[in-house]
Amino acid sequence: MTEFGTWPSDQDYIDAVQAPGVCFSDSNWRSAQFDSDGFGMPLYATGRSAIVFHAKIGQADYALRCFTRSTANQKERYEKLSLHLKQGSSLGSFVRFRYWEDAILVGPRRYPVVEMAWSQGVPLNDWVAGRLKKSDELVGLAKSWLGVTGDLWERQIAHGDLANDNCLVSGSGITLVDYDSCFIPSLKRVDPGEEGNENFQHPHRDGYYALDMDSFPSLVIYLSLLALSRHRSLWQQFNTGNNLIFTKNDYLKPRKTEVWKELNRTGDQDITSLAGTLAEMCDSRVASFPPLSELVARKSLHRDQGPSWIDELMQIEESTPERASRPPASAEGWWEDWPGEKASAASVPASVPAATWPMPAWPTPAQPVRAPVWRRPAARAAVAVLVALIVVLVIIV
Repeated sequence: MTEFGTWPSDQDYIDAVQAPGVCFSDSNWRSAQFDSDGFGMPLYATGRSAIVFHAKIGQADYALRCFTRSTANQKERYEKLSLHLKQGSSLGSFVRFRYWEDAILVGPRRYPVVEMAWSQGVPLNDWVAGRLKKSDELVGLAKSWLGVTGDLWERQIAHGDLANDNCLVSGSGITLVDYDSCFIPSLKRVDPGEEGNENFQHPHRDGYYALDMDSFPSLVIYLSLLALSRHRSLWQQFNTGNNLIFTKNDYLKPRKTEVWKELNRTGDQDITSLAGTLAEMCDSRVASFPPLSELVARKSLHRDQGPSWIDELMQIEESTPERASRPPASAEGWWEDWPGEKASAASVPASVPAATWPMPAWPTPAQPVRAPVWRRPAARAAVAVLVALIVVLVIIV
């Protein structure tokens, strides 16, 4: 690919796409119709390295991603990622895309673009903001998130910039966009130089580029969704518009800033347990983190910390009389027995078989089983006193 000293600005691309018959080298794109506002100006979204337009060609909708700066080996990255995605079944969280070299004329030069199938989803933070009073939908999205991240891990793919704008939600389905920073094994020596949204990334990522780079932001999103599903006031307290509830400063001072303290004040054992895991990750070296499915199954980042919280909940379930006669729940579907937490079919991504789903979101632990009245200590003592009195009366008579 031709290397450019400078790249077009957002405004340069906005001006160019207003004349598709002139700026595009592909005949189909010359007939594209771009979404526009009431004044006829193209609608767009911007990011750190690109501007994105929504266009229609015939009856098909597309997103056109135009670069405002270069990432290392752009063409190679997209071509290798495309080949990797063609191996095995379709990856439901990714959209179809095509890298076009010398596709758009801006000024005297032609530049590359990425053509992507259009996703109808809305950014993660916008979706959450509209559903703070719908706890079940937040829990459902957390379950879907486990499926999406587990699917990526199994396919040896890391996104590299899991954040609000790159996670689009439609219903309970999640679509990931912006593949500039994706990791696959064949690209392990081609660091894109991107570190992602700092409010979602490990505080010391510093260019770290490997399969496990998504583990930290995956837990940030999962924990945030579940915490908000139970304590929606956290949104008003800690959301800034460019995060969910955590910021970079919270990762630099684990357990010390207000969000950590507030999570601890909830007294919610499940939330505080995963918050503890996230705090441990902040204090740990970024390399060699396990996938999200393993993180949520542990009490701690470290394997030698005793049984996981999920094991403890299973023990509670087995000790409950009305459940004791039931067969043990499987690791994949144990949450379906809990009232109000049954997973809907729509919350499971089509690309993830139910049998391979890593873990559910947390149900509310069952209340401790109380012994019958006659077996409680106080009752037993009263009975003993009564028996003694009867014996004394018998002797006297």
